Amino acid sequence: MNAKANNKHEQRLQQTSHPLLFEVNTRVLLNELSAQAGKRITLATIPQSIIDEWSDYGFDAVWMMGVWTTGKVGREIARTDTKLLEEYKRALPDCTPDDIIGSPYAVKSYTVSAALGGNEAMLSLRKRLAKKGMSLVLDFVCNHTSRDHAWVTKHPEYYVQGLPGEENEKSDLF
Repeated sequence: MNAKANNKHEQRLQQTSHPLLFEVNTRVLLNELSAQAGKRITLATIPQSIIDEWSDYGFDAVWMMGVWTTGKVGREIARTDTKLLEEYKRALPDCTPDDIIGSPYAVKSYTVSAALGGNEAMLSLRKRLAKKGMSLVLDFVCNHTSRDHAWVTKHPEYYVQGLPGEENEKSDLF
């Protein structure tokens, strides 16, 4: 999308006193669409009918939640923490390890996940939304990082450090 079109959407959002934002759990949506289609659906290949539906509801913007690259550490924690496993089984009794992908907020890298089609797929979706008069919203929360994010070792000063031994006493926090 060119800068002129982008400014048009920004102006529209600024002029709207009550913009309507639609939050999409991106991984859930793409998994459901892939299962229905019998093939992998990415951000770039979301059916136009879905985008048309969002537009028809009158949404000004779509928030694609959980698009960032997650890592192995967050997934492993999600698959081994007994409290989390109990919650998964309560919510989804036939839950398997393949169902547990980890938190979308355990970000390893602030790049669009290759599993979702990567950055190019996101750019394609952004253009398609713009054609329907909708903006794209992505969140960046700098402390939503996983333990295997590069900042953890390269920039520990980015984080509030705990006291020595706290990782044992309060293991659910670490």
